[in-house]
Amino acid sequence: MNQSLSLNYTVTPPAATLAMPTQVLSLQPEQRAVASSANPWLARLITFGGSLALTLAASYQMQVVLPLTVIEATPWGLSSPLTMTLLWLLLGLFTVTFGWVALTAMAAVAGFVTARDQRLAHPEAPLRGNTVLLMPVYNEDPTRVCASLAAMAEDLDRLGQARHFEVFVVSDSDRPEIWPAETAAIRHLQEVL
Repeated sequence: MNQSLSLNYTVTPPAATLAMPTQVLSLQPEQRAVASSANPWLARLITFGGSLALTLAASYQMQVVLPLTVIEATPWGLSSPLTMTLLWLLLGLFTVTFGWVALTAMAAVAGFVTARDQRLAHPEAPLRGNTVLLMPVYNEDPTRVCASLAAMAEDLDRLGQARHFEVFVVSDSDRPEIWPAETAAIRHLQEVL
């Protein structure tokens, strides 16, 4: 892969310098008032209590399934000390791994349950910010990729929202025979849009 693809055009917006206000980093920032409510405590209870309950229940079920005593392991031919140690290690690793996943899952549930702002944006409300449509490409047909992007751009333009969107193509193609067609298709897409 010694070949390089030299492009003589810019595919990103020009640099725009922003104001850089002077900051005093030795001062502590002023604290914003936080409305006290039961939500943080409820979220913590759901997150940690729920993950603990799930982990204990799952670990118990795994302990029931695994032959962790010599009496249970003997009919299976697993009663050697090494095998018993490995079974207990399996239970321990399962518990840690399941607890990790349960904590994340319960944190998501807590976020849904205790969300402060449950209001949804009105579908007809005007967009306030900009959104990037990022299209990753890896050895794909460039015509098809650019046609998909053009269709999205046309729909956004039809809806009158095109000015709120930027389209970027991130190519990770590693086949040199695709590069010229990819470059030409993206250049054509830039001209069309």
